[in-house]
Amino acid sequence: MSYENKPDRFLKVIIHELANKNVPGKTFSCSDYESGKWRANDFAEYLIEWLPEFALKFSEYADFNGVTGRRLLKKAANHIYTTIKKENRGEFGEILLHALIREYFDSKPAVSKVFYKTSSNDTIKGFDAVHLIEKDNDYEIWLGEAKFYSDYKDAIRDVVAEIKLHLENGFLRQEFMFIEGKIDDSWESSSKFKDLISGRVSLDEIKKRICIPILITYNTNIYKNNNVFNAKFQTEISKECNDIFELIAEKCQDIQIKLHVFLVPLADKQELISCADKKLKGLQE
Repeated sequence: MSYENKPDRFLKVIIHELANKNVPGKTFSCSDYESGKWRANDFAEYLIEWLPEFALKFSEYADFNGVTGRRLLKKAANHIYTTIKKENRGEFGEILLHALIREYFDSKPAVSKVFYKTSSNDTIKGFDAVHLIEKDNDYEIWLGEAKFYSDYKDAIRDVVAEIKLHLENGFLRQEFMFIEGKIDDSWESSSKFKDLISGRVSLDEIKKRICIPILITYNTNIYKNNNVFNAKFQTEISKECNDIFELIAEKCQDIQIKLHVFLVPLADKQELISCADKKLKGLQE
């Protein structure tokens, strides 16, 4: 398989706008209803469909087919986590961020954070997504931050602090060394990506190429107050997301790096985790 093949889009697009000057880009998307209920199980299935691409090395994913698929899918599932303590795991948020960048910007994943782990249950600091995007005959480096939360205020607080920390020169240099050592040399863009983040290149130049995609999920009562995906629902979600986006933009005013904000409202984060965890455990057997 190749990165040209992607799972079908599941989430409904509410708003999608590119970054403009000092204003971050924004994408608001969410699940709809089926028979009056939030589609948590279908949402979880969508995340699992992205699992092989997210959790396998490029060479492994390229070898994914009808013969190798079951073995590689099990391997991918075990890369995520095996603990029974699933409530505070953020990996499903990282998969969601990966999927959204791929869907909306046709990016090429450089390396997944799961390859930093020394055991499947490790929690790893650092960027939650590392992608390459070709744009206007040049390249952008997308270094993502995912906050798979139920409270958007907590998510904003934590993501702003992490972005500022992760853009410090010392952290960036260390992170790029880790990334360079984990890139699969069989990936056709491996040499180009390594050149872009090389220690020989000034961070001043590298930062001109960086975009930070931010994913924030949160629980909203709008799902409870509706039971169909119609104009009323979309208007309410759009207003709520725009209000949250304005808070993020205000908190990020002093961050001199291109940003793109993905907001995904949820009916119940724990329900989604339970559905996804059940599917993940099934693949691990």
